[in-house]
Amino acid sequence: MQKRFSKVEHIEKLADATCLDPRFKKQAFVNSKAAEDTVKRITAAAAHNHPSHSEEEESQNPSVAASTGAMFWEDFDERVASTRASTSSDSATSSTSTAAMMEMRAYLAEPLLSRSSDPLAWWRMCSPVFKTLCEVMKTRLCIVATSVPSERVFSKTGQIITDRRNRLSPSKVRQLVFLNANLP
Repeated sequence: MQKRFSKVEHIEKLADATCLDPRFKKQAFVNSKAAEDTVKRITAAAAHNHPSHSEEEESQNPSVAASTGAMFWEDFDERVASTRASTSSDSATSSTSTAAMMEMRAYLAEPLLSRSSDPLAWWRMCSPVFKTLCEVMKTRLCIVATSVPSERVFSKTGQIITDRRNRLSPSKVRQLVFLNANLP
């Protein structure tokens, strides 16, 4: 077990999915550094997806109308406008990352669900509270937990293509596998 699963915490998608599962969060990690890296990665993704982040960028207008004064002041006005735009975008970025950090802290402070609980039902219920984390969760908790369905399809395909039926066209095999998998 140690040999096979010792590096599983360092697979980013699995680590993210584990941390965003309200049944496990950081408690499922053996390596605390891997847990902290995962929290940072999820927080950065949440800050990137923060709804106010895009609204603030759209509302900013970096170009300022030229003053009605002399041509001398136009260069100065442009420099002031670019300074204001960069300062406000820096503060917008820091406020979205701060909001994402606060949301992540609140999520981690929530009590763990029991292992038999449905994490997607929990996220559905708590999505108004954890809006940006919910968006990140939608991209991370879509990992298929098992390969059993695909293994069944491969097994059925092996039963369809036999020594006696080795000349079937690929389209015919696809049709037979589809029918076999979808008919009761």
